[in-house]
Amino acid sequence: MASLEQTGAGREKVALRAVIEALGARGFGPLLVVLSLLVISPVGMVPGVPAIVGATLFLIGLHMMIGRTRLWLPARLGRVMIGANLLRGAAKYLRKVMGWLHPVLGQRRSGLSASPLAVALIGITCVASGVIIIFAGFIPGLPFALSWHLLVFGLGLTLRDGVLVAIGWAIVVPEIALILWLWP
Repeated sequence: MASLEQTGAGREKVALRAVIEALGARGFGPLLVVLSLLVISPVGMVPGVPAIVGATLFLIGLHMMIGRTRLWLPARLGRVMIGANLLRGAAKYLRKVMGWLHPVLGQRRSGLSASPLAVALIGITCVASGVIIIFAGFIPGLPFALSWHLLVFGLGLTLRDGVLVAIGWAIVVPEIALILWLWP
């Protein structure tokens, strides 16, 4: 979280590429946490935010599926600017949450969070979630409801906690039911 806070320090806006680079060395878990919190927070109601997050999730999922450890962004997407206040707020919130979760959670059943197959399956889910969030972004509140599994997956990958990843899979089921119920 320190690298995320440093990225937003003393700036009004920060390029998405700088955020990805600050988090990318630790894997995709922190990226999923930050992106899901963007959609879950009130910022996710701002028009266009779900589309940007969805496109980024799509790219992250593709990278996870093919076994990459760092995210490559197209130049145009990397230049998208994010408010530094939002970034600092997210980092502060994440630091508080991680401080609370770290003693409770940890490296449990790490095969569910660290194996290449587990990461690839989460990547497939990120691709599907990214596409759905892009289109669901036009329905107020729906991206919020469809992003919780991403938060739990991100925490599971970050903490190497397979139990959290399993909980993320359990959250996917009602989200799929919601999508099917709302499908025209």
